[in-house]
Amino acid sequence: MRLISRAVLVCCVLLVVASAALAQKRSVPPVRIEGTYDNLHVGPPESGDLEGMRVMLIDGGGGIYAIVQEAAGGVELPQPTMAEVVVRGNAITFTLKFPNQDEPETFSGKVSASGLTLRRGTAVQMAKPKPQPGQAAVFLKRRKC
Repeated sequence: MRLISRAVLVCCVLLVVASAALAQKRSVPPVRIEGTYDNLHVGPPESGDLEGMRVMLIDGGGGIYAIVQEAAGGVELPQPTMAEVVVRGNAITFTLKFPNQDEPETFSGKVSASGLTLRRGTAVQMAKPKPQPGQAAVFLKRRKC
């Protein structure tokens, strides 16, 4: 009888240890929102134009801010534009107006350990549950600082 009770006790201890180890393995550490994300590249060799986007998410003044540069041709980086970011878990949203544009644009995305998946559109498009035309997602790789 003692052997059976010891075996049951050992099984219970192993079960507790195994479940604690599994719980630790499943808990994913929170992803850090702050960072630099980009997909900047030089276009076709014959043009030499800079294309892509850089988004820097920084902490300051009690909130998170986005500093955004969007290159659509040309040889130098464009003027940066800044906006306050709304953060919910690993999801972000911000609205900004690029220089030389009439209407502000709204961006929404998800931050991961590898980068930022970002969608753009107007505030009306973003309010709709399904992606609208012009809302293609773009992946910006996280860069080491």
